[in-house]
Amino acid sequence: MIAACAQQPAKVTSESVPPSESTQNETASQSTSQTDTPPVAQANQNTKNSYRVQVYYPKNGGVEPVWRKTNSQGLAKFAIAQLVEGPAESEKQNGLTQAIALQGKSNCGEDFAIAIEEKVAKLQFCREVVVEDNAPINKAIEATLKQFPTIDKVAILDREGKCLGTEDSSCLEQIQPPNKLTLTGLGGVEIGMTITEASQKTGIEFVNESSGGEEGGCFYYKAAQEPQDVYYMVTEGKIARIEVNTKNITTLSGAKVGDTEERIKALYPGKIEEEGHEYVPGGKYLIFVPEDASNQNYRVLFETNEKGIVTQMRSGKLPEVNWIEGCV
Repeated sequence: MIAACAQQPAKVTSESVPPSESTQNETASQSTSQTDTPPVAQANQNTKNSYRVQVYYPKNGGVEPVWRKTNSQGLAKFAIAQLVEGPAESEKQNGLTQAIALQGKSNCGEDFAIAIEEKVAKLQFCREVVVEDNAPINKAIEATLKQFPTIDKVAILDREGKCLGTEDSSCLEQIQPPNKLTLTGLGGVEIGMTITEASQKTGIEFVNESSGGEEGGCFYYKAAQEPQDVYYMVTEGKIARIEVNTKNITTLSGAKVGDTEERIKALYPGKIEEEGHEYVPGGKYLIFVPEDASNQNYRVLFETNEKGIVTQMRSGKLPEVNWIEGCV
């Protein structure tokens, strides 16, 4: 993971590219009002320790790029800092407007924090974002970040960790990389789906497994092919929990089977509750409890052996996710 925070933008050249670079400047100055997809990033190293990058500002309902220069190699962080700073006066006269306005104190000591992992950028503002309309902000941020080949998807969060302009974290679910176990699903399979719905969405063929709880309406399914060593519990006709027994799948924070208890607690600082294992002396249940009110009915649970090594992890809704013996 690449993670960075920024408060004050670096000293940069804030005007358009000089006449000697007029050909590239003409490309950068053309409006992208009709598209949300920017051209390939021009963040090339022009001179020693000097980089050029495009920053997209709102204009007439769309966004339009301008060039900036910096000696920082953290180009995504730098570009967002430029959005926060706003266009130069000459650019404002050309119709470009401020994309982002912040107010109040920071809860992280900076204006924002940005993390990039597996071509997914998560941008979280640490000060209050002043917005009347989220569309220009989202367009400007997404166009600016997606110019980089390391970024395909973007999630924009407010200082409370909620999707900007909403009261939930649904945008995080939309950008999940494949085969990442979350509170509410794995890949395209979501808690609350029927097996048929999950199959239609993902193309996975599911096969029924003996659960021992069929008479009570509790069933287990697994994928006929991939992913292997993953089991889906179904109650009341819908997927209630997902069990992972392979090291090939991680949580969003990077936890996986084979990790130590110490690593799990480090990945989820202050958010893990623990209970003694019912059948393994010295083993534990390490339970991730989310802070977001919208996810209070969900958990991620890690089972460890007597050596403190994770042997299984599962996620799902209460109470099923806590059932020690599965469907039995």
